[in-house]
Amino acid sequence: IDILVNNAGAFDRRDVTVAKVDFDALQQTFAVNAFGPLRVVQALLPNLRAGERKLIVNMSSQLGSITNSDGQWYAYRASKAALNQFNKTLSAELAPEGFVCVVLHPGWVRTDMGGPRASVAPEESVRGLVGVIEGNGGELRLRSRVRRILVEGGRALGVELANGYHELTDAAALRARLEEVNRQRAADGRPALPLPEK
Repeated sequence: IDILVNNAGAFDRRDVTVAKVDFDALQQTFAVNAFGPLRVVQALLPNLRAGERKLIVNMSSQLGSITNSDGQWYAYRASKAALNQFNKTLSAELAPEGFVCVVLHPGWVRTDMGGPRASVAPEESVRGLVGVIEGNGGELRLRSRVRRILVEGGRALGVELANGYHELTDAAALRARLEEVNRQRAADGRPALPLPEK
């Protein structure tokens, strides 16, 4: 297996306050959103080790951000935060073998989970995700300084570099950071990452 994409998602919207947290639903959400992807990686690790790309993509959500949390949805937020930590731990363990482990945020997508008012069409989200996975000049394949790009609706919202975590919601700050990364990529003879619109 060259690329594994774990696209698991369960979202119980009833737990908007701590008084409404259902612990059975909480356990089920963690089973799907956090433990499920880790189980899949564990089961397929021999196949991934035999693969060429050694790329593990875990579908996360910006709702898993601790910094940007504004309350509600205890189970979903915590399970995606757990997935992010699992991914980081996998990355540290498997990097010496040439693996790249990333989390991506697909955006607020018009699916059964996202609902009809969501801002991103499924096709647009998929194009953006595939563009990050395949179209960044081998960025994920070559394990450069960029470890994770947070994407919403095909646009990068944040970037994690090998030497530190940078969660950027300001487009100008993100553009400046990506320009810095692109200077290094140019020096290494690699294509530039796409920049966000001004």
